[in-house]
Amino acid sequence: MFSLLAILLCEGLKRGIYKYNFEFTWTTFLIEVVVLFFWNEIYFYTFHRLFHLKSLYKYHVDHHYSFVPSPFSAYSFHWTEGVILGAVMPVVMLFHDFQFYSIMVLPAMSISMNVLGHSNVDFFPQASQSSLLSFSKRHSLHHKIPHSNYGFFLPWFDQLFKTVAKD
Repeated sequence: MFSLLAILLCEGLKRGIYKYNFEFTWTTFLIEVVVLFFWNEIYFYTFHRLFHLKSLYKYHVDHHYSFVPSPFSAYSFHWTEGVILGAVMPVVMLFHDFQFYSIMVLPAMSISMNVLGHSNVDFFPQASQSSLLSFSKRHSLHHKIPHSNYGFFLPWFDQLFKTVAKD
């Protein structure tokens, strides 16, 4: 499914639907990477929460067969969910011509955060669940209490929309 998305992205580049900016400046790079980080968070929270609706959960339930998450369960999902979550890059590219290196950071950043979040290792055991450092703790709790903690890396959207798990 990710290969299919890559083929569609390449086709979109050929047809001018998507564009890269090949000029490089550190300031633009850093700003775009921060913007992409937040975009990834917003996109993931939104679709992850939607996949927990009764009508869409059938496309997400495969992922929750991993009651105890592991780095391998990070990519254990139905193909429909993979296509929708994998579209984070093509969707954002419709709105802005990112520097080539900035947009290439997005898949690496997303994969790294996904694997770390599913590692089931509490890297900072002293940190509270609301701490930025508790991303893995929050996601492990999500696998125990599935209709909560939809966020990817940040706790803020769960706090804002009152979907924090009560551990």
